[in-house]
Amino acid sequence: MPDFWYPLVTLTISDILLMMKFSRFQRTLTSLLAVTMIHCGPSVLAQQASDVVKQDIDATEADLLEVEKLADEMNEKPQAISGRKRNGSMPQLASLRTNSEARAFILQIPAPRGMFMDRNGVPLATNEVRYYAAVQFPLLKNPEDSEIIDFATKELTAANRLLGTKAVLKDDEVLKHYKNRRWLPLNFGSALNLEQAEKVAKLSAGLTVQPVYYRTYPKNTLAAHMLGYAGRVGWFPDGPVEEGDPIWEQMEGKSGLEKSFEKDLRGTDGELNVLFDENGIETNREIRTNPVPGNNVVLTIDAEWQKRAEKILAEKVRRGAMVVMNVRTGEVMVMASYPTFDPNVWFPSISTEDKARLDNDPGIPMLCRAYQSAYPPASTFKVAVAMAALQSGTISPYSLFPGPPTYAVGNRVFSNWNKNHEGDLDVAKAIARSCNTWFYRVGIMTGAGPIIDIAKRFGMGSKVGLPLPGEVAGFVPDQAWADRYRNGRFSGGDIANMAIGQGALLVTPIQMAQFMSAVANGSYLPEAKIIKQVQDVRNNLVRIPRSGSQRRLDVDFDVLMAVRKGMDDVVNQSYGTAKRARLDGAGDVTLAGKTGTGQWRITIQQNVAWFTGFVPADNPEYAFAMLYEGRPGEKVSGGGSAAPLISEFFSPIYNEKLKKEEERLDEEKKRMLEMLQAESERNAQERSEREALAEQRALENPVQGTDRQDMEDGAAERKALLDQVIRMTDGE
Repeated sequence: MPDFWYPLVTLTISDILLMMKFSRFQRTLTSLLAVTMIHCGPSVLAQQASDVVKQDIDATEADLLEVEKLADEMNEKPQAISGRKRNGSMPQLASLRTNSEARAFILQIPAPRGMFMDRNGVPLATNEVRYYAAVQFPLLKNPEDSEIIDFATKELTAANRLLGTKAVLKDDEVLKHYKNRRWLPLNFGSALNLEQAEKVAKLSAGLTVQPVYYRTYPKNTLAAHMLGYAGRVGWFPDGPVEEGDPIWEQMEGKSGLEKSFEKDLRGTDGELNVLFDENGIETNREIRTNPVPGNNVVLTIDAEWQKRAEKILAEKVRRGAMVVMNVRTGEVMVMASYPTFDPNVWFPSISTEDKARLDNDPGIPMLCRAYQSAYPPASTFKVAVAMAALQSGTISPYSLFPGPPTYAVGNRVFSNWNKNHEGDLDVAKAIARSCNTWFYRVGIMTGAGPIIDIAKRFGMGSKVGLPLPGEVAGFVPDQAWADRYRNGRFSGGDIANMAIGQGALLVTPIQMAQFMSAVANGSYLPEAKIIKQVQDVRNNLVRIPRSGSQRRLDVDFDVLMAVRKGMDDVVNQSYGTAKRARLDGAGDVTLAGKTGTGQWRITIQQNVAWFTGFVPADNPEYAFAMLYEGRPGEKVSGGGSAAPLISEFFSPIYNEKLKKEEERLDEEKKRMLEMLQAESERNAQERSEREALAEQRALENPVQGTDRQDMEDGAAERKALLDQVIRMTDGE
């Protein structure tokens, strides 16, 4: 199980110090950020925390002296609001002078929201600290309404002039806040950046800056349809301050995974105790309960792959979708749809202009075409028809049938896309040529039942089960459909249409990727997954989403092999319909696939183009589905409009894999050569030592009757021969 580590919020020490200076709620948020900021140096944070605690103690002690003095004057004793002691200091106390401005509030500290990240830890949805300018009212002695409004207007005008903004506060809003909540800041305008916040903080005693958590999507449109967006809860108290009121407006998931995983992301809110004296001035605060940050959700997608897919769609497809899935695990590596949107515009709330732009866009950018829209599968469905014919025994892998330009069903004539006769074709070549008339004949011979059975066995007609709202199931016409619309019987024309993926058939791109994953692994229909795991802020595993049981295919091996050969030929044979899908510069890596061109909205002549399949063809790793949604009247084709985009996507991936493999082999070769060189040197050294020892022994024990010069000559000859052997060995 991989271990992921990422900071919950992106902050600096200067951010924390600035928040300490800015707001009446400074120590609250500072303490909270100290909890969630794992990435800060511990010694720095410890020093800052010590300073804050010392300031709190000093302020509390001064307040208590004043309280005791007032109590003596009034002949009353102070009562403890909270008996909790902190660092040996006295309990927090509130002034009991009869002035109604003395207050003790217990407020809610919203927990930081959990993050989304890709499978490699790339942050996709995070939290930042932003700032809101706010009016901080003093205690006005018996003020008229006009005096309260004038004070707020003066501060608001000064801030607008400084920032160049046009923020407004309604009179009734100002009066209601002063009456009910004047101790707390009254926020206005849009969120400010750090530079703006610094300027506002220095402008006036009647202005403060309220730091808040801000949901942000650092990759903008990347995976927007999956992530969805978060926004304001839509409610913030404006009546009298009550126990548990939040200190700033909370956020919640509004769509996508942000909504589906709300319970995991939300975390547990903390509690803050705040005291105000008889002048309405804050005297002390204490975090009673620290908030617990929400869990982080790790997705299965690869951010770099997702980025490449979205770029291809944006540049080459007016409207469409692309899905890439691991053929064995069902993990979705890519799920892209175009046009798309930037979820940042939705937080904290979307402007009227942005909302109108999204609503009126004819491309419907909020629609995820990968799982929220269904299309006729067209000729990609011929893979299912071929398996049904083979598995039912209607044909064998070697059965030959003609492929004429037309085929008559009753009094209706169905045409092939090719106006020339294709000759006699087996199932593999019929797939490679995508011959309509061959499939009309074989489909009718097979019958509707086996075709429907295979389609449903491979996941069509059912949702894949994504934890996302709005997934559609597509449609496979079955007996219930025939009972309702065909008097209980599929006609030859119905089956002919079904055989080429038309008629009532509808599928989603995510279903087609799942279908191709099953064809590729040959054993089971993998459950589609977009969540890898959920973990807490300390990277402890919280849970892995529960998986359902895998659905066995129960399709014969020779059936799958015949179909996969046809899909291989679609790309890699000269007569295939998707030659433009071949990978560029990826060595021996090839892919297998099936093209499709479907009539979608017939009345306005709007068609779709498909290319689906898997890669590598001989040992599949990933299945894919590319959908190209044509414009009304646009001429599209699977081989020309969709297939080249798959090549553009996978070529860099497998080029990089090939490069890394070559580098690995080079390193392995270098290591082996170094080992051989070292071994050769050791052997040579050992031989040299043995030879020297033999010569020494010969000198110490001369041979009787042998001339000394002859012995020396023999030793020289042996040494020369040994040197020659060593040189030959080293050369090898």
